[in-house]
Amino acid sequence: MKNFKLKNELGFILAHAAPFVYLFLIYDSLPEIVPTHFNIQGEADGFSSKSSLIWMLLALNGIGYLLFLLIPLIDPKKLQEKQPKIYNRLRIGITLMLVGLSFLIVYMTTGNSMNGIFALGIFFSMICIFLGNYLQAVKPNYFIGFRTPWTLNSDENWRKTHLVSGRILFYGGILSIPFVFVMPPNLAPIIPVIVLVAGSIFGLIYSYLLFRKQKKEIV
Repeated sequence: MKNFKLKNELGFILAHAAPFVYLFLIYDSLPEIVPTHFNIQGEADGFSSKSSLIWMLLALNGIGYLLFLLIPLIDPKKLQEKQPKIYNRLRIGITLMLVGLSFLIVYMTTGNSMNGIFALGIFFSMICIFLGNYLQAVKPNYFIGFRTPWTLNSDENWRKTHLVSGRILFYGGILSIPFVFVMPPNLAPIIPVIVLVAGSIFGLIYSYLLFRKQKKEIV
């Protein structure tokens, strides 16, 4: 990877390593079998060996880190070159999401499932806000955004779809935060997840409807 520079990557490497340090510090205090899945009541209904946490963190952080090293090499639209600031903000944001999720996964195995689920509510709200803000500025690419046949074949469709959907996610994420605090802890993630799913579905439908409208105008 000819563009790899350790000084530029050091911050990302340390961030992805942080959850492993946390796991190492509490590893001996964890039981051999830990909860790894929780139902809607916040009760553990899936278990695995504590060594599986290492593989979970490797999957999240290893794949997440390598993905951003590979994208500049295989992206034909060269998002990193055309929008370097947007690309770097995206990378920082997604890195923080993966690291935060990794910490939550480990934290919830310590018997703090309710606090962890409440934190997931905040986490998903922040994802909506971050993605909503990012989508409004990103230009066409093959990796991030609503990559439908209609958005990729029309710059106008891409721009309008991401502008409208981005605003829905951004403001929906902000408005979901108060609900996280007033709802029962085990239900805290529901509203931001609904916003995330609804915003995504809306983007897909909107891009198609816009395509149909543009097609009629041409005819």
